[in-house]
Amino acid sequence: MTTDTQAEKPKSKPKSKPVVLPTGIVRSKIFNPRVLLVYAAPKKGKSTIMTGFENYIILDTEGSTDYLDAVKINVRGAGGFLKTCDAIIAAGRPYKYVIVDTVSGLENFIQPLAIKMYKRSPAGKNFTSDDILGLPHGGGYYWYRKAFFHMLNKAEACRPKDGSLVLVAHLRDKIIRKGDEEVQAKDIDLTGKMREILCRDCDAIGYFYRDGDDGRLNFQTSDMDNCGTRCRHLDGKDILISKKVGERVDIFWKEVYINVQQQNRSTNRASHKQNP
Repeated sequence: MTTDTQAEKPKSKPKSKPVVLPTGIVRSKIFNPRVLLVYAAPKKGKSTIMTGFENYIILDTEGSTDYLDAVKINVRGAGGFLKTCDAIIAAGRPYKYVIVDTVSGLENFIQPLAIKMYKRSPAGKNFTSDDILGLPHGGGYYWYRKAFFHMLNKAEACRPKDGSLVLVAHLRDKIIRKGDEEVQAKDIDLTGKMREILCRDCDAIGYFYRDGDDGRLNFQTSDMDNCGTRCRHLDGKDILISKKVGERVDIFWKEVYINVQQQNRSTNRASHKQNP
């Protein structure tokens, strides 16, 4: 507050901190994947191994956890998904591991949200179709991807700073040419560039498969499988992640998420006969 005889002094801009340049090697501070993508063929046990985390929640987009005892919530539609994420954030991000099971199912929610977002733009105010991908020159794919990553960004905002977003996806076989031969390779079941962008943003991508009673998570990079990681302790690894013992499945995450206070857990198979 000023008086007639006292002029307000102009506010000085806060001085910005000088840039401190490194004088040597800067050690890494992050070890575990902040965003982990796990994909596999249907009914191999992807959802089951997700129940081996401590302090987790599964956002189930397909009903794949209906046969499992788990900390879970069924979400239907983009609105339900976003509303659930908002509730988690409002609660203070209480779950260390936020699991989207599956992102392949999440893609089924995209169309209405993409149309809604497009109609808010100047170009889409008169749009009346129910197919955003019908836009000329492939313009609908931009809005399709925008809606998909809007939902994923909201899901990532649900994890605490020291937590992880775990994405579960279905397997899609694809044919690639190797020399003069066409061979079958493994990839994530998502549309177009969404698959490439998602893989780029993940810290680790593991292919889950069954070897008898063992479930394994493969991070070994190859031309045949879409796998890999930024995490040094996972590089080139094929890790035992679960083991069936009678009606019980033992689940082990300690080799994936290291230096964490987490006990390997077991889930009793007696109450759920199927293996989602």
